[in-house]
Amino acid sequence: MTRIAVLGLGIYGFQITRTLARLGAHVVAVDRDPALIEQVKRLAAESFVADVRDREALRGMGIASSDAVVICLGDDFEASEVCVIHLKELGAKRIIVRATTEERADILEALGPDQVITPTLDEARKMGQILMTPSVEDYARLKGGRSVVLYRAPEAFVGRTLGELKLGTRFRAFTVAVRHQVPAATSSPDAGMNHRPSADLVIREGDLLYIMGFDEDLLRLASRYA
Repeated sequence: MTRIAVLGLGIYGFQITRTLARLGAHVVAVDRDPALIEQVKRLAAESFVADVRDREALRGMGIASSDAVVICLGDDFEASEVCVIHLKELGAKRIIVRATTEERADILEALGPDQVITPTLDEARKMGQILMTPSVEDYARLKGGRSVVLYRAPEAFVGRTLGELKLGTRFRAFTVAVRHQVPAATSSPDAGMNHRPSADLVIREGDLLYIMGFDEDLLRLASRYA
């Protein structure tokens, strides 16, 4: 079961928690306000009243061992910064942090999280759904309302060309790159990567597709081939 920690249970954090719980995630909810923790106890598998600026508290809750950590502390920008630093030191697998302004997003980016987002409440729900889609290996928001997902090719794609799949026509989802599996000993980080896939490129088993589109279209695609 996918274990995702949500740090901060304001309106945005609550929406993420609710969406993930409905999709079957093991949600770890953390906030320093006991009243907010009480509200999510029926949704979260684990819930803690704690200050996320406390490194040892994060360690004790096992936050860094989660498959992903979503930091959504609203206007408490200092807490977001400190939390990212602590989680990096603790070896968190994947850190997603919400910024309330573009300026703050730039500062948080410099701290090295895996992703900085500035989404609306509706986008919070969509992000939760995408994070819980088994075929989606990674997800990144772009400016202009679009996202890119790293999508593991389902069995239905194998042996077919991109032209035959018609993802752009059917889902308004566009394959911008494809990474083929290569031997583990291959040293080049770009090995197997096709940055300009043509319509006649044949999808192989184990391929990873970088697909761009609006969240609702990416969700339709992922749901169709779940």
